[in-house]
Amino acid sequence: QTGIEGCLEDIPAGPTEADIQALYSDECSTVTVVKTPQPGAENTDCSWTVTYNYTIRDDCNNFADEVNITYSGGDTEAPELTGTLPTGQTGMNVCFASIPTGPTVAEIKALYSDACGNVNVIKSGTPTGTNCSWSVTYRYTISDDCENEATAVEITYSGGDTEAPIITCPADKTINCGASDQPSATGYATATDNCDNNVTITFSDEISSCENDRYVITRTWTAEDDCEKKSSCVQLITVNTKLVSDCFTVQLIENEYNAGSNTTTFTYRACATNCPNALSYIAFLFDKSIRVVSPPNGSTYNGLHNNYRVITPPSNKTGGIKFETIGEGIQRNECDEFTFTVQGDRRGLDVTVEFKAGKKATKVIVDGDKCLCAQSLIVNRSTTIDPIQSTRIQESPAGIILKAFPNPYMEEVTFRFVSPETGKANLELFDLLGRNRGIIFQGNVQQGIQQDVKYRVPGSAKEVFIYRLRIGNKFVTGKLIPGSK
Repeated sequence: QTGIEGCLEDIPAGPTEADIQALYSDECSTVTVVKTPQPGAENTDCSWTVTYNYTIRDDCNNFADEVNITYSGGDTEAPELTGTLPTGQTGMNVCFASIPTGPTVAEIKALYSDACGNVNVIKSGTPTGTNCSWSVTYRYTISDDCENEATAVEITYSGGDTEAPIITCPADKTINCGASDQPSATGYATATDNCDNNVTITFSDEISSCENDRYVITRTWTAEDDCEKKSSCVQLITVNTKLVSDCFTVQLIENEYNAGSNTTTFTYRACATNCPNALSYIAFLFDKSIRVVSPPNGSTYNGLHNNYRVITPPSNKTGGIKFETIGEGIQRNECDEFTFTVQGDRRGLDVTVEFKAGKKATKVIVDGDKCLCAQSLIVNRSTTIDPIQSTRIQESPAGIILKAFPNPYMEEVTFRFVSPETGKANLELFDLLGRNRGIIFQGNVQQGIQQDVKYRVPGSAKEVFIYRLRIGNKFVTGKLIPGSK
């Protein structure tokens, strides 16, 4: 018999000598049979053969023809699965570095048995992708020593980072309007991520209108990982616009530019709170190159509470304007307002305010941009902490990047700009006759940082406007066109 499925230990024994002897007879004596096995020279479980040789004779040594019976075969069956195969998994929230390694060779081997010999397992498969999306298929080849292979096993895993970073905002802050509102002064947000060690942190600011002598910067911090998963938190920065100088306070309540006369008018409100001495003078000090247009030197200024003698400039060493009290000045829970006009567009002018009461003089600096208590301006600005990223808009010859949209406009217009330098910016609106129709933005800007300013056009003013953005000695203009409903 050939093609026998069996191991080496399962080789058939063949007929016995008695079995063969029973097949013969002799006239004179008994039949004698000698059996001689003749195994193959290189028998293994995988392939074997054996021939049994039978010699048949009688007592007179008369021999019949020899009988040879041959068997051959080997192990042709693959290992058999006796356990339960594990399965893979999809949609795993796992980083690339933590991709499952899959079952080991030993674990898969333990699930199989073989009739004749060893079970051999070879594992292959390499993960591909990124933290954001990855997959891996592990392939297991199962065979025995005779290279009989069972059906290969494939186990697949796939997934990626589905978690947003965890962000922590700095504490809310209250600052005076002259102080820095940048994160170096008010604090930075921090963030961690399960997969990304270099989370990008950005912030955007919305500055509210001024109420109760303060405005609020709502700073929204956003953390984004490499897989574009984001999380945000909010920090509130309250900015006091009323500055304290000993027992006096001062607040900038107006700085209006008149394009026709090229002058800027300032109004400051000063108050006393239980001062030991009455105000003898208040002075507004700035660079000597800035000329005071009104009120004129030597005139009498009529305040809300007192009359004052005007002195401009206050001294030979400094420019500005001084209001000397006529009679007894404000002292106990009293306020007065001081208005003066200077030549040129000085809306961002920083002014040192000096109070004199009795023998004591005190000073406080009022930032011309940050200390104005504007009632209707909401500003949006955004910054990327590291690295800095800004939206690229069309760049003007002056290097200022500016865009107004939507244009044609309906009710609200967004002015988006990026400054080529750090400094003070003024964005104004004019009609076609050149009349100034409003201040859209004034404040400090940083080089390369995108700022968005939203402006709501008055309901009755659906006309063509010219807007002008000035930063330092550079400026760029554009036209706003009303849309039709």
